Formats: sequence, C-alpha cells, structure tokens
Amino acid sequence: MTFSCTLILVSCLVVLGRTDTGNPGAVVRITQKGLDYARQIGINVLQQKLSSIRLPNYSGSYDVGILGSVDYQISGMVITNVQLSSSQIVCVPNVGLKVSIIQAFIEIHGYWGVEYLFVSDSGDFTLQVLGISISVGLSLGTDGSGRPTVSTSDCSANIGDMNVHFTDTF
Repeated sequence: MTFSCTLILVSCLVVLGRTDTGNPGAVVRITQKGLDYARQIGINVLQQKLSSIRLPNYSGSYDVGILGSVDYQISGMVITNVQLSSSQIVCVPNVGLKVSIIQAFIEIHGYWGVEYLFVSDSGDFTLQVLGISISVGLSLGTDGSGRPTVSTSDCSANIGDMNVHFTDTF
C-alpha cells in the first residue's frame, strides 16, 4: 500500500512539474509550522545522539616548575544529562534559515587521577556546562543544474558557566 501511494505521488509530481518551460520539478513552500515540526524532530534526535556519546580519555603531564611534573588522567566520561530547553528555526529573507538553541545544559560524569612523585589520588567528577547558546545560519539555494544546496553562512557558540564537583576515593 505504501509503495503504491508513493508511486502515485511521484507520478503526480512529474506530471505537475511539466510546464511550458519543459523543466520538470516541484515548488516547495516552507512554513513556520513546518519549521517548528522539523525543530521538534531535530531536537529529539540531537538529544538522543548527545546522550549516547562516549567522550575520549585524556592523560598527560603538567610541569610545575622546580617541583617537577604531575601526571594526570581523565577517563570514562559520559554525558548523563542533556537539556535543550529553548530552540527555534526562523526564515531569513533572501538567505535561508537561522537555527538557534539557547540556555542548553549538559552534565558529564567521569573519573580522574593524579600522580606526583610517590603520591597519587583519584576519584570521580561531575561537570555541568550551563547556559550553552548555539546559532547557525543556513544559506539555501540551487546549483547550476537546479539541485538544492545548503551551506553555512554564520555560526556562533557560547557557554555561560561551568561547575565541576570532584569526589575523592579515600
């Protein structure tokens, strides 16, 4: 049933797309209601993808002058909470779209360890990244053959604040 509906829809588009210019195609109008629906779907997918990311481990040494160096490691980082509370997609006349996420929140949990000479310590930590704002401008157009194109016209990101809570294993 789905295949036959799709076939009928494509046939109608081909027939409707034929005009006196001999250039088959379809005209699509983007409404704010459609953009809001796309935003809802996109935010849900983004939230799911962010929640499943495993961040890379870090290790190295930090030189503290005449005292020598401190070895450190940060491992097992996972995103435990993501809140993308406010977002919008709006049309920018003669350009394309502007996608914005404001006041987002991400919480990351992981493990830390340090060694200095014969002393070592380790534990876990929780990092909260607050007030994340991201804005991306998308230019919509067509290439020489009439195919749709999308390119980034501008991009910005800001973090309002970060809180880290360390727990020692003693």
